[in-house]
Amino acid sequence: MTLVNIIKDGLFIDQLWNHSIQMIDDWDEGEYFREEVLLQSSIKLAESVKQNQTNVNELINKITKELFEWEEISRDQLLTSSTGFHNLFLLNSFEEINNQVDQIKNLSSEHLTSPLDNLLKGNYFETTINTLDKYIEHRRNERNLYVKNIKETFSIIQKNQITFLNFLTNPIESVFFPFNKYMVLSYE
Repeated sequence: MTLVNIIKDGLFIDQLWNHSIQMIDDWDEGEYFREEVLLQSSIKLAESVKQNQTNVNELINKITKELFEWEEISRDQLLTSSTGFHNLFLLNSFEEINNQVDQIKNLSSEHLTSPLDNLLKGNYFETTINTLDKYIEHRRNERNLYVKNIKETFSIIQKNQITFLNFLTNPIESVFFPFNKYMVLSYE
């Protein structure tokens, strides 16, 4: 085969376009792999956070229990130390003091545990994983459509280039190599 026949048959152009399409396919596979890694690492992170949630729940329960024990001790100490004042100043009864301390205890426990309870009871991580999964699925669909359109466009351009080369090489071949069509190739 001569160089003119290689160009005329479009082998060179086919190789160029096949290489370009292979590069696009490699890019697509790389993006798919990166998306899978992102999704798997996000799932592992969510599982780790769920495990940590149980640990945090246990820690909160332990701290709350210790806090209530300290408050009981401080209440007893308050009542013991204020017994003498109660005899001197009859402003508050022990029941009123106990009620006020109970209110303080309940309010402080609510303020300490409610933000953490809301955070730990929510399904934020599952929602995030589902959203990420939908995003990756949408991204893959759009990328597949993009790759399909690129390949179709490449195919049209490739056919037009081969047609253009044939249009150019036929007259040039007959002008520069007029006796070429009468020659018999030795390898045939």
